[in-house]
Amino acid sequence: MLYGKTGRPNFSVARVLGLCLLQEFNTLSDQQALDAFSFDVRWRYALDVSDDQDYR
Repeated sequence: MLYGKTGRPNFSVARVLGLCLLQEFNTLSDQQALDAFSFDVRWRYALDVSDDQDYR
């Protein structure tokens, strides 16, 4: 087995692509995009991430 079953769940490809698109549309740096994802409810809603999911 290559990966264990007890690790953190992966971040879906659709969410990563959505994050990249939001970053480009808003002309943000990588750090600014991560901050927006962490603190802006609109970004989390657009990427279909609920409040109980922690991807920081």
